[in-house]
Amino acid sequence: MEAKSAFRLELEEVVQGRFLAKHPMYVAWSRGELSRQCMAGSMIENYHYVTRIYSAFFLIAAHAPPDVIEMEIENYHDEMNPEKPHPELFLRFIKACGGDPEAVKRGRGLPSTEFWTEWLIDLARDEPWQAAVAAIHIGSEFQAPGTIKSILPALREIYKFSEHDVEHFWLHAEVDVHHSGTAFEVLERHCRTREQKDMVKHYVAESVRRRWFFIDCIHLHYEKKLLS
Repeated sequence: MEAKSAFRLELEEVVQGRFLAKHPMYVAWSRGELSRQCMAGSMIENYHYVTRIYSAFFLIAAHAPPDVIEMEIENYHDEMNPEKPHPELFLRFIKACGGDPEAVKRGRGLPSTEFWTEWLIDLARDEPWQAAVAAIHIGSEFQAPGTIKSILPALREIYKFSEHDVEHFWLHAEVDVHHSGTAFEVLERHCRTREQKDMVKHYVAESVRRRWFFIDCIHLHYEKKLLS
């Protein structure tokens, strides 16, 4: 395997400082201690995030070089594959937890979900493309495979969900490795100055912080009943 660059290692270190697999919600989930209501709630909020974030892919592509445009179009096609559109996989798991997919589609999610999504879309529209790539694909997507792998054993062995019900999880554990890997490559290729690299580190750090808060609100609302 090719050795990781110093820049990539810097970015990974930023993410590891607040990696979601360490969040109390995911720790409880990995132990089989999280309620089905909260598991469904997590997918409800991720459904509202994912179905709104697609516009950011095209906003990034609008002012990015060809290899980044290709990456974002591929990301969109992966997420909206007509054979397995990823939002439908969220709804499938929500139903398996006892939730109502139709009510989810009519809903809007928590304000914290809206704030998280709007911040990313604003980045993609108003800042250099590297900022949104860093926030979406490194600060957020890069965390997905490790976080999902931490809870998949519990989903299968403790909660006893079928492979069909948890397809979203094992599919994203694979797909997001590719997405974030490509994002690291384009950032390494196009961020040549220390100023550019520091900007990317800033937006990775800010994304990790906001993503953690996004999960805080899910946990507090659906599990702890402390947010209404």
